[in-house]
Amino acid sequence: MSTMSSAVAEVGSVRVSSRKALGRKSSRPVVANVLPSAATVPPPVLERHSAVLCPLPCGTAPRLAFGTAGDHPVVSQMLCDVFNGSAQAAFPATLDDPHYEPCDRLLVKGGPRILAHLQMTRRVLQFGPLRHGVSGLQHFATLPEHRQRGYGRTLLGLAEDLMAEDGSGLGIVQTAVPKFFCRRGWAVCGRHCYSRAGVRDLLAQLSADGTRWPKHPLKIRPWRQVELPDLMRLHRQWSDQFDGATQRTEAYWRWIVGRGDHDRIFVAIDGADPAAADDDVPCNAKESQIVGYLVMRDDRILELATDPGHATAAHELLARAASEAIERDCHVITLLAPPNDPLHETFRQARGTSVHNEIDQGEVFMIKVLDVLDLMRSMCPLLHDRAAAAGITRPTEFAIAADGQRYRVLLTRRSVKVSRERSGRRTLTCSGAELTRLLLGHNGIEEAIDAGRAKVSSRVVAEIVSTILPARPLWYTPWDFGPV
Repeated sequence: MSTMSSAVAEVGSVRVSSRKALGRKSSRPVVANVLPSAATVPPPVLERHSAVLCPLPCGTAPRLAFGTAGDHPVVSQMLCDVFNGSAQAAFPATLDDPHYEPCDRLLVKGGPRILAHLQMTRRVLQFGPLRHGVSGLQHFATLPEHRQRGYGRTLLGLAEDLMAEDGSGLGIVQTAVPKFFCRRGWAVCGRHCYSRAGVRDLLAQLSADGTRWPKHPLKIRPWRQVELPDLMRLHRQWSDQFDGATQRTEAYWRWIVGRGDHDRIFVAIDGADPAAADDDVPCNAKESQIVGYLVMRDDRILELATDPGHATAAHELLARAASEAIERDCHVITLLAPPNDPLHETFRQARGTSVHNEIDQGEVFMIKVLDVLDLMRSMCPLLHDRAAAAGITRPTEFAIAADGQRYRVLLTRRSVKVSRERSGRRTLTCSGAELTRLLLGHNGIEEAIDAGRAKVSSRVVAEIVSTILPARPLWYTPWDFGPV
């Protein structure tokens, strides 16, 4: 995939320059206001992006631009026009993202107007012991009267080039138009997972389960800002149990707590509550420890994380959430949690329903692997550990054929090696999108074979792939992938 040039280039009306050429500190290229003489212009590297920019009816040439702080008011109004005000309400929070820069916004401009907009975000997602840099796409929109002109394709192509330039291994988007992204090699990868039950039915089930709770229940109360380190600790423990969680720095935590995408946060305290200031608490009382937290918005539980050593903390926090729902006159409560969370069973026992689908309310999660070979090589130590734990006879090898590319996977007793060599009679054949889903654990090889999305030359290949690339609980935390 091509990267951005370090000098100025003009193709039609597109003017792009790197930060080095303009002396800017931004990590993104910015728009050049003045072009040098034709003799100094290098071969155009953005021709495939600019060539599809159709002229406006009035004859004005549209321009591909990188956002600046001065564009914020116009961007806010444009998002309001497209998303009926919902994006405009969330817009101020995006400016406070600790990783945000104005040039993260890719724009198509027609005179003073913004015709199309795409914002890129930078995150790190964890997949087991691996950490992958991920570029997210959000608020991707074109004004209705300027659609079908290729502006969206232009912005997406530029975004993919910038992802590669920044070193991101993956791109991720939540979208209601998957066909648009499929044409560029994006794959549906990740599921919506939540459970819903009547509040009174849930309380009755928790009351029945409460007979097994400890004699002294945990103290549940709203959290305090000074308890942020405890929330960070609990999140790290909880997010190790599934794939797809966003790594949160302290700055990111302060941003996500302060952006207002939730109503309340409760903590579960084991021992004397230091905030109670109760003189009756004996001096030898057990030292307090926060063993769980819960994040709510309206009747939805966005996040519920507990210390693995406190089996009842999740149920006691859930009981508090149900009580809060009753006080707000909510008759149904929804838990958003990873697919392997045992609380889903609690909801089912309370005559509730559970959802674990790729598509929900018309939206799916999609991922693009920017360099498949690089991703596979980063996974080699993990693949070796899985092969060793399963006792796979080694050395052995097989090939993966996907979208015209062929990869050789060699498993030895000491390591796993991946290359582009064309060798091996044992072959797994699938699309590039299916290979993405297999590598990230969205589904296993048996599911892909049964659905006709993959073929293997022998059962031996299927057994090896099912061992080193098993299906994993893959789930993107909704507090991170929320409305903002």
